[in-house]
Amino acid sequence: MARDMGAIVVTDDRYRDWADDFPEVRRKGHLVRGGYRDGKLWLNLPEA
Repeated sequence: MARDMGAIVVTDDRYRDWADDFPEVRRKGHLVRGGYRDGKLWLNLPEA
């Protein structure tokens, strides 16, 4: 779905096992580290 929409993916997974089938996971900014910690959302957004 993210591929079809050109969207970023917020995740704590690097999807290394899927990189051959989905090469966009290697592209900088496609995967954004994030999650919930102490009841708050955190995102490690790339610098613009």
